[in-house]
Amino acid sequence: MASPVHADTTPGPGRDPVPGADVPAARGGLRPAPGIQIPAWHKPTRAPVKLPKKFRRGMPSQGIHSNIDSFAPLLFMQSGPNPGLQAWSIAHHAFAPPAAAKITCVNIADGTHCTDPAGQPTAWPKTLNTQPSALGTLPSALDAKIGDISTTEVPQYITNPLDTSLILYPAVTSTPFAGYPKGSVGVGCLLLATQYNCGYQPLAPLTNNPGKSNTNGLTGFIQVGDEIYGASTDGQVLCYNTLNLLRCDGQPYKNTGIIPNNDKAGIGPQDFLGNTETVNGRVYISSNNESGFSTTPHPPTVTCFDPAAKAPCAGWTPQADGGPDAMRILAIFTERDAQNNAVGVCTVAGQKTKKAPVVTCHDFNGGIRPTPPGLQEIFPADGAKSVVFQPTQIAYSQQQRSYFPFYTEDGKYKGDTLCYNWTTRAACEGFPEPSGHPLVNNGFTLDYGYAFYQPTGCLVGSGHKGWIFGIHPENGTSIC
Repeated sequence: MASPVHADTTPGPGRDPVPGADVPAARGGLRPAPGIQIPAWHKPTRAPVKLPKKFRRGMPSQGIHSNIDSFAPLLFMQSGPNPGLQAWSIAHHAFAPPAAAKITCVNIADGTHCTDPAGQPTAWPKTLNTQPSALGTLPSALDAKIGDISTTEVPQYITNPLDTSLILYPAVTSTPFAGYPKGSVGVGCLLLATQYNCGYQPLAPLTNNPGKSNTNGLTGFIQVGDEIYGASTDGQVLCYNTLNLLRCDGQPYKNTGIIPNNDKAGIGPQDFLGNTETVNGRVYISSNNESGFSTTPHPPTVTCFDPAAKAPCAGWTPQADGGPDAMRILAIFTERDAQNNAVGVCTVAGQKTKKAPVVTCHDFNGGIRPTPPGLQEIFPADGAKSVVFQPTQIAYSQQQRSYFPFYTEDGKYKGDTLCYNWTTRAACEGFPEPSGHPLVNNGFTLDYGYAFYQPTGCLVGSGHKGWIFGIHPENGTSIC
């Protein structure tokens, strides 16, 4: 691994504080395998950061264009030269060119793009890199490129609770390292406060074996205890320990029950078609097959993995949710009772036809549970090829609510939010179902995901069209 950063190695104009710049190549011309490296000069950011009220305003009602096809935003309260609430977005898809810009930052209060760490104007979006380096710069490491990372279809992220500036994200790279000569999937690291790539940890090698199931990409990450989990396209489960910043012992795990997708030879890097969620300490992973590049054709399924046993959950087999017209499952979430207890796990399957998306709920042994009252009814019909992504659950007005991103590929629904109230076991009162965003890009947003910021009481969304926008949790408007 690269040598650590010394305490006096601080970022500054014309200076690239890259650890390991003088580390020689490993045998065969490959770099030593890298890892997550937190510079000694980094000061952890702990929430909440108290700032004047003017820096905590909601965002402009017309939204802000991020300049990238960005997934669910990351909200970060910056206290440095550019103070205030920031929305960070990372572009998705493993097949996106690694050298393409993939990350952007906007100021919520005034709709402008963020300055650099010194408070000076800077261009966005920027590239991501496996080597420790300032965002969008050329690292000093051997044979480095200005950008060498892509992500996945649903790039779910992990925020360190003790340092809200530290983000771990799913990464795919073709950059060779010792032990990973043809590239790898793994964990990328960002420090938002200082706009810094803090390294990369491979979790599994990319493969290209004709006639076999291959690692071409990975899912997003979820956290269980001190470990984060995801899956690779060949159905292996990936694991990384957030305390010691090392791979979990024995990973990647092969006994998972996950049906591979996008795993044929010759197509990587490529997305894992599905997403992940954790419910009651277990990991649930959906696998879809709409690309036609899977070695095992299958309907959309959801599988349960037990991190304690490092094996499929007892009693579970892959569940084909959504009926005969199911196209993809991209929403997995906790079913809750009126007292906010977890009582099951539910999925929403988008449909190929104009049928409404289909909700299916399971108990923790894999059996089917009745769908909660009113939940199926919030999903509209009349639009073909429906897409529903992971809901965001929040506590609002002393009620537990879930907000679902929704659109249809035929253009009938161009980007809408749906709301379900677990406390009342019904659609959210006063919230239009569906609720579009007409002030944002004429309503053409194609929503991917939301984040909630408690001090302003606003949801912040983003989607395929690159807009970052506000959503009022009570009435669905972008005036928030």
